[in-house]
Amino acid sequence: QLGKSFFDKTSVTRKNIAKTQLKLGVIFPNEFKEKMTIENGGSIEQFDNSWTIYSFSNESDRRRLRWKRSDITGETKNARQLAHFPSGAVVIAGNETGDKLILLPTGNGRRLGENMHKWTRETGEVTLIAEDISHLV
Repeated sequence: QLGKSFFDKTSVTRKNIAKTQLKLGVIFPNEFKEKMTIENGGSIEQFDNSWTIYSFSNESDRRRLRWKRSDITGETKNARQLAHFPSGAVVIAGNETGDKLILLPTGNGRRLGENMHKWTRETGEVTLIAEDISHLV
């Protein structure tokens, strides 16, 4: 169990999600897309760790564009520049130490699996922490 979650109630549309999928060359799991259309971003407490859940960018809300919020696209592009970051992985959350919660591609490479993993920045180790994203709710 990941613990209690707290979410930003900003909305995101399927169009915003589709743009992110195109930019990153992936297809998110349906359950993750559904969750994010209701609660886009936020934070969770996992044991002794606090994770910031990154949002899908909502470019239609000009007021929010001015905020310095982290989003899935930017965080994933930054992480893909780091040593030992898994090929094709997408960042969905991060903590203060630089570790990331990630989704990994399935066999065909574009579709992301529903398993949530922790990527440890210091070692590059990838650990399964949840078999689906329902723990984010």
